[in-house]
Amino acid sequence: MSFGQRYQAAAKAKGAIVTTARSHTLAVPPSTFMDCAVCAESKATFMFPSAAITKDCLHQPSTCLECITTSIRTDFKSKMWSDIKCTECSSLLAYGDVERFADPRTFEAYSSLSLRASLSNSPNFIWCVHGCGDGQVHEDGADQPMVTCKSCDQRACFRHKVKWHEDMTCDEYDAFLKNPHDYRSWWGRISASMAARRKQEEEDRAYAQKLTSEGAERERARKRREQEKREQQEKKARLELMKMVAIKKQKEEEASAATVKKTTKPCPGCKAPIERTDGCYYMTCSRCACEFCYGCLANYRENPDSRHREDCPSYRSDEERDSAYGDDDDELD
Repeated sequence: MSFGQRYQAAAKAKGAIVTTARSHTLAVPPSTFMDCAVCAESKATFMFPSAAITKDCLHQPSTCLECITTSIRTDFKSKMWSDIKCTECSSLLAYGDVERFADPRTFEAYSSLSLRASLSNSPNFIWCVHGCGDGQVHEDGADQPMVTCKSCDQRACFRHKVKWHEDMTCDEYDAFLKNPHDYRSWWGRISASMAARRKQEEEDRAYAQKLTSEGAERERARKRREQEKREQQEKKARLELMKMVAIKKQKEEEASAATVKKTTKPCPGCKAPIERTDGCYYMTCSRCACEFCYGCLANYRENPDSRHREDCPSYRSDEERDSAYGDDDDELD
């Protein structure tokens, strides 16, 4: 299906939005009609843009408003939100261009993504990790990593973008993430520290017993031991929960990486993962514009067909290639 046929089919699909419909088309003189470059229909000139689609377009617009709207909707659904292009050239549409030509639903979704991207570019901006949907600027940044959401009053870590890690500094949390299974060694250090503190407290109590009654001191010691036991149990429970969350996150990241590795191939130019859904093997990287064969990653600009691997669907020997070009020359004669 050609470029024009694809957008024409999208325009006729159920739910298509026509933003420039007119009921008095027949009253327009024939001289004010022109053919749309996409749908090939003859339409009144007021159904076409009165100026260039983008500021970078060097051509007169010959695509009707309806097809431009359909093109924007199709690109928004199938590409990156910021990669919407003119139907007639490769010029990118700016925010104002999308606002002028897109249907309301598409522009609302586009505007939301644009806003989130703009906010995320702020170095001190953080979205709430507790799911309330709010975000805020944290002026202290990573120097004071604890952030309290102004909307839901929950705490988060600015440095790690997770719920606040109780009883751990950011450096300790980094070490914990590297090896969540080895949490016992960390707990051992905590226990040793608490044991040393208890020893010192016992020595202090021994001295205090000389000054106070033995019965009162035993009661205070019992309460302290109970309090320490409760604190240890609470810290151990929090650490166990953090361990499970970290392990789950680690497994999800490994599964995501495995899926990317299985379903994509690296661009030979910038190594970005590229996924092919259908169509031919000729690919163009949206990041670095490298043109290559998806079958064997051969560079189309630098390598002739014979440079493809022999098991690649695009492979042709030099003799086959010369023969094909020879046939083309015969047809031209």
